[in-house]
Amino acid sequence: MSELQRDLVGYGAEPPHAAWPGGARVAVSLVLNYEEGGEQNVLEGDAASEGYLHQDLARGRPALAGWGMAFLGCSASTGSTDLHCSPEPTSLPR
Repeated sequence: MSELQRDLVGYGAEPPHAAWPGGARVAVSLVLNYEEGGEQNVLEGDAASEGYLHQDLARGRPALAGWGMAFLGCSASTGSTDLHCSPEPTSLPR
């Protein structure tokens, strides 16, 4: 994968000052993002970018819009079983 030039400038020396409930000093957020696949991107060397957006309901769903799931035998519903079973809830910090 190539190194794309992106503007990732953060707050630097001037971070926002949050006032947490109850005067708390630490906030923890755990996010599990399960992606179903990738998109073609000419900046990454692919011949073309995606030809459709599955979120664009006004255009209708293309006939091949799920070919990857059928061809590879995987989808969010297939992988969700693995994610649900691992890790064991008792092994997570509380």
